[in-house]
Amino acid sequence: MNNPISRSLVIRVPCLPDRRLSPNASRKLHWGAKTKAKRELQEATFGACLAATQEYRKRANRVWDPLKHAIIRIRIVVSDRRRIMDSDNTIASLKPALDCLQAYTGKWQELRAGIIVNDRDLRIGNVEWEVSRSKPRGMIFTIEEELSTEE
Repeated sequence: MNNPISRSLVIRVPCLPDRRLSPNASRKLHWGAKTKAKRELQEATFGACLAATQEYRKRANRVWDPLKHAIIRIRIVVSDRRRIMDSDNTIASLKPALDCLQAYTGKWQELRAGIIVNDRDLRIGNVEWEVSRSKPRGMIFTIEEELSTEE
């Protein structure tokens, strides 16, 4: 089944997934340190989402509406190979960032950018690591709307 894609958004987050959020490290980590790492990643993602939606508003001359069904492709740029994690740990480490993409649910102190309606309908595409000394390090999320042919 081939689904057409209509809207897309590129979000450039200027930080890397924190090793403290990896499932391998979190068993040995104090809960306060893990919470701090989650919050830092969410704040960076939230700011990047705001910048991306403002850019979309200028380019498309309309407000970004949250996507109901979406595909996310993740590219992470690092300066050397020592920072590279396997894809399972990468996705687990990015959970706070992916949660931040959702629409606001009304919980107190919740950072939600409203890029997607709910992360249940978010499909994770490929996760790529790129080693480059010339490019700025960070994460690039490409989120595309997936139009279901079943509806």
